[in-house]
Amino acid sequence: MSQRLSSASSASLFLLVVLSALVAPSLSKILLDYRIPPTAKVTDMGDKTTALGKLTKATITGKNSLTEAYQFMKVPKSQFQVVALKINDNSIFKDQLGFRRNDIVPEYNAKLFETGTKTYHHSFIFTKGGKLDLKHGYLLASVEFPDAVSTHMFDIFHGTQFDSKNTAGTADKDANKIRVRDINFKTLFDVDVKSDVIFNFAIEVDWKAKYVFSKKSAIILRRRKALKFILP
Repeated sequence: MSQRLSSASSASLFLLVVLSALVAPSLSKILLDYRIPPTAKVTDMGDKTTALGKLTKATITGKNSLTEAYQFMKVPKSQFQVVALKINDNSIFKDQLGFRRNDIVPEYNAKLFETGTKTYHHSFIFTKGGKLDLKHGYLLASVEFPDAVSTHMFDIFHGTQFDSKNTAGTADKDANKIRVRDINFKTLFDVDVKSDVIFNFAIEVDWKAKYVFSKKSAIILRRRKALKFILP
């Protein structure tokens, strides 16, 4: 559900407190909670006997081990740890040469989650010491359609969208923004990135409606799905 692409091994993107949480708004009930408890270890993600391992469907780290790809960090006065994602040339994805991937995919029950109205929560913090190359693209989080592989109900994106014609490597004019986008990559909301600032997003999805709603627009979708964006 979350991935990061970068050419610099020292560039670090922290997913703070909530890597992924799914809530049923009417009941205020958390259906999927991927926050990292203080006693969890990175290796727990690959161990199905642990609580975190049972919540983790898959990780994509290339040739890196789990401990080379991730780091859990304590946060003062917090009940949860921060997840730091790291990436380098060992993160190159074989099925898409030239792309580097670092994915954490939680266990996700589409039949249970993709009914009625649900709210997806994601939080991020960019550190001063981990400046990203904005000529690259970073897919921070996404939810895919159940009947269309790699087609996103919504995604959260940062940097420059990949374009094979962009041989000069020119950064997008809005590359420094975090953008919440719909199925057609239309930006529903954006915000400028600032170092050491927590960005919290709550994205409400109505799985029965026919529109994508935001403060600025309403777009008809072909797949009878809808997204309503709640400002962070």
